[in-house]
Amino acid sequence: QGFATTVLRLHTGDTIAGVVTKDQDGGVEIVDAQGNVQKVPSDRIADRSASNQSAMPVMTGTLDRRQIRDVIAFLASMKTPPK
Repeated sequence: QGFATTVLRLHTGDTIAGVVTKDQDGGVEIVDAQGNVQKVPSDRIADRSASNQSAMPVMTGTLDRRQIRDVIAFLASMKTPPK
């Protein structure tokens, strides 16, 4: 699942959306888009669903063609030393 966004609907009617980093010990730890970590006890969660929105920021228009080419050239120049 990696960076899949999860939406928690609480019994209070509130919702929390983010990336689940822990799901154990009777609770869920979720990180929202601003990087805030919330620990939510399982007994407070009424419903849990996957969101169709990515947690990754929109990158459209961030880099122009030359910058993209430069990034690709840089990555291509990186070599992993043989083991």
